[in-house]
Amino acid sequence: MTPHVFAQLIFVLGIGLHSSPNPIAAAPDSQGDLCTKAGQYCVNHEETGSSCMVQETTESRIGRNLAGPFETRAEATKVMCKQYYDPASDDPHKCLAVVPDGVCDNVK
Repeated sequence: MTPHVFAQLIFVLGIGLHSSPNPIAAAPDSQGDLCTKAGQYCVNHEETGSSCMVQETTESRIGRNLAGPFETRAEATKVMCKQYYDPASDDPHKCLAVVPDGVCDNVK
């Protein structure tokens, strides 16, 4: 199983378990919540699989807030792809995978 496939699996399992006590979804953010109001978007980092995704504040949060708040999903996605996504990185603060798969393929 590649790290990318593993990250996708962890993300899917995290979403599927969000109604039960889930340490991934309920992980406290050591920096505090960056996104606190409805309509804001944050780049969230799920550290187990080192995957990142953009989520709106009202969605069940996966991982910790990495960057934000942003006014649009597109703006948050651009930052995630340009500043944090690096599938070859050894840096634990970088994203080895993004969800959904391929979201960074056409970001310029």
